[in-house]
Amino acid sequence: MKILCLVLFLAGTAAFVVSLWGTSFEKIQREAEEGKPTAQYKLGYMYMTGTDVPRDDAKAFFWFKKSAEQGFCAAQHYLGTMYIEGRGMKEDFALARQWLKKAAAQGYSPADRNLGCLYAEGKGGPKDIAAALEWFETAYRKGNKEGCERSAQLSGAR
Repeated sequence: MKILCLVLFLAGTAAFVVSLWGTSFEKIQREAEEGKPTAQYKLGYMYMTGTDVPRDDAKAFFWFKKSAEQGFCAAQHYLGTMYIEGRGMKEDFALARQWLKKAAAQGYSPADRNLGCLYAEGKGGPKDIAAALEWFETAYRKGNKEGCERSAQLSGAR
């Protein structure tokens, strides 16, 4: 049974966007160009969602990658999801797994959930239901209730 996996935004996204409005685009862009990973992440997020700038997946991908390469876990997660969706570049599930694993290693539960989806569907590598269940359960242990729901769906489909 194919598990439908949608890449969802974080529950705290709305609060994050509100905090962006308190900082000018110019300041965030300047800090991003100076190499600050948090600003690079914010700029990528702004371009991905069209917050205060026109939506531009290529620019979002560019800034998320800059931030992700410096170890910023949220950027690693969003970069992985962009590879899953083929936004800003060609779809690449193997690279999605790599970036999501980096975010997961830092405790980022949405990455655990998305890795579970990739393993369950055999995208970016072999299908591995046992690994998928482990990723979903790890997400749940980190407070991501969707991990529990996905685990239950997958267990019922065995």
